[in-house]
Amino acid sequence: MVKEVKVYDKLGRNSEFLGHEVAGDKHYVMDVNLKKQYSIGFLGNIKAGGGTDDRYLARLFAMRFTDHSRLAIYGNLNNLNDNRNPGENDGWSPSKMIGGQTWQQTAGLDYSIDDRYKRYELNGNAQFEHADNNTVNNTSRTNFLEGGDTYDRIVSAARNHNLRLSTSHRFYFKFKNANLEVKPSFSYSKYDNRNSYSSLTLSKDFSSFAKAQLDSMFTSPLGSYFKQSAINRNLRSGMAEGHSLNASLSASSMIKFKTSPDNIGLYANASYRNSSDKTFDRNLVEYYSGGQRASSDFRNRYFDNLPDRGYHIMGKANYTFMTTIGGLGFYYQYDRNYTSRRSSLFRLDQLEDWGEDTEHGLGSLPSVDTYMRVMDRANSYDSRQHDDSHALGFTFNLSGDTENWNHWSQLELPVSFLSRTLHYQRGSMDTTITKRTAMVSWFHGHYIAKRHDNKGEFWLEYGLSAKAPDMTMFLDINDTTDPLNTTLGNPNLKNSYSLRIVTHYSFMNLQKRQMFGLQVHYMPTFNDIAMGYTYDKATGRRTFRPANVNGNWQGGIGIYGGSNLNKAGTLSMNGSVGPIFRRSADLIAVEGSEETGKSIVKTLGVYGDLNLEYSFGHSSVKLLGEVNYGNTTGTREGFNSFSSTDFKYGTTAKLQLPWKLQLSTDLTMYSRRGYANSAMNTDDLVWNARLSRPFLKGKLIALIDGFDILGQLNNVTRTVNAQGIEEVYSNVLPRYVMFHVIFRFNKAPKKRN
Repeated sequence: MVKEVKVYDKLGRNSEFLGHEVAGDKHYVMDVNLKKQYSIGFLGNIKAGGGTDDRYLARLFAMRFTDHSRLAIYGNLNNLNDNRNPGENDGWSPSKMIGGQTWQQTAGLDYSIDDRYKRYELNGNAQFEHADNNTVNNTSRTNFLEGGDTYDRIVSAARNHNLRLSTSHRFYFKFKNANLEVKPSFSYSKYDNRNSYSSLTLSKDFSSFAKAQLDSMFTSPLGSYFKQSAINRNLRSGMAEGHSLNASLSASSMIKFKTSPDNIGLYANASYRNSSDKTFDRNLVEYYSGGQRASSDFRNRYFDNLPDRGYHIMGKANYTFMTTIGGLGFYYQYDRNYTSRRSSLFRLDQLEDWGEDTEHGLGSLPSVDTYMRVMDRANSYDSRQHDDSHALGFTFNLSGDTENWNHWSQLELPVSFLSRTLHYQRGSMDTTITKRTAMVSWFHGHYIAKRHDNKGEFWLEYGLSAKAPDMTMFLDINDTTDPLNTTLGNPNLKNSYSLRIVTHYSFMNLQKRQMFGLQVHYMPTFNDIAMGYTYDKATGRRTFRPANVNGNWQGGIGIYGGSNLNKAGTLSMNGSVGPIFRRSADLIAVEGSEETGKSIVKTLGVYGDLNLEYSFGHSSVKLLGEVNYGNTTGTREGFNSFSSTDFKYGTTAKLQLPWKLQLSTDLTMYSRRGYANSAMNTDDLVWNARLSRPFLKGKLIALIDGFDILGQLNNVTRTVNAQGIEEVYSNVLPRYVMFHVIFRFNKAPKKRN
């Protein structure tokens, strides 16, 4: 079937068109050329199955192909969340699972046509997607505060229905002295979501309560266990319905000259979006003091977010002078962005019979005239913003060869001039502000050195980019939409700058299947925009205000490698190890305190993984291990340093058994230590297995799968920054056993005599 396989550095389309390499337009590729009798045909597969706990799976893929065209259709219906196969555990962990349980349906069409004389290329797709997701999150959060931390326990549930239609296409044409690429795309999505949220904030650590007590946090009234240390409790239910539409069209062209290697590049893009959203919620906040409920705040709210639309247009032109050692280019780019948003909030609880004891269902409304009388104008707004950007820059590309190495480098020095105008109405505010600034990104660049024999590679990536604050952050607003979180503005914000430096070296010996590498990265942010807050310990209210802060950065070193351990190549090993350092700075103050409020949290982490694999015949066995350790310290007085460790170890196997049976399995222990919520410090043994057998010369395969056979799978994630620790436990798909079959078909045209 396969005629030959080629592995080589291939120039991209623009490089092939111009007759010389364009910066960054080279790729290391593998071409698999089929024999002529196999280059035209029809192939596909059908998969169907059912299992315990109402699990199901149905998939279809069919493709008609020639040596210059392809047409494929596909469909997928399942409620399995996960596309992994047993015995394929590489790099997977429970935290990477799709949260909750998902029922999804997908169908689509994909096509590709290439002219045999390379004059044009046409390809595209159209897809339908529908998903129904049910997610429950249980969150424990520690808020780092001067004078003593506070603790949140949150339980949230969401049922989200999403439908999406999308299509995208690419048309490429090559003429004598120019090429043209056009990319249209369109998508429409619609959603219908339901959610509930319950939170309790305490001055006392949750670990001091028994599990039975914790389970009674959200009963009514609040249990006596918590009243002495309770600060507030928030109970909310909501729903949201809406849709969005997105369309875009981009075009690019490269123009060359008969008498010069110089070239001109032209680029254009236009996009449009339009969305609307209607949100309802009923929100109750209870405040506690001295072990008693001191007060409460109930709000029955309706948000009408319509319209929310905008467009973006871009045009760019560049001229590149080619020399014997590289190219020098100059470019100009113009961007225009327009956004229009209107959000109206109506306080239905201010109407008679629409308060805390209302019998009206969530999502119902009185007459328009009635609810218009209770508009919360202080928290409703109408916003229109125009952004115009003019960018000038030059690029320099240098390439050359030495005895053993090929060198390539690129440097870009861009300067953009940004003018933004915001028209904003909110309550009694009706204002227009304009900001003009020069966004000097200073430089972006790459340097790559590659050995001619492909045994070694070194690359360096560097760049400094600028980001302007959101225009609404400059406004003198007092957003009290959320009774527990007030947002203010700051007219004195500055642009932030992010530096990125990444360097990498690798050595490869493909014949011996050896690879070793080293990577170092350093990424600081200057004048980072932080949503710092002042915390009221008596009520648990936060007042947020954006401000610039310095001191955020992260860096790390990674060493990795892999090699065969015997001449036969049946025993191999690979792994990686390295430290990671994160420094997180934020502005957090306690109401009534004289402290400045700057909080710095440092985390030193160490990661490592090691895999050992042995292959024999058509079977293989792998041993694996991985560890992630983090130690966190803080500069705030009274900060309690802590450490946490996530580690796993186990085995995967693919075994060829008698009677054409194949067993694929993975058995892995996932362990956590040092989590603030002791219930998350567990050892979860996860076992998946698959038994399969082919029939009809491999055209039909029967399989039986067992996922999470021991029923110990958990999905836990942890986030640490200057504001606190957040540990989230999400519901996962229950264990199941499934039987399914796969039918494969492949039809080639009959040979001609």
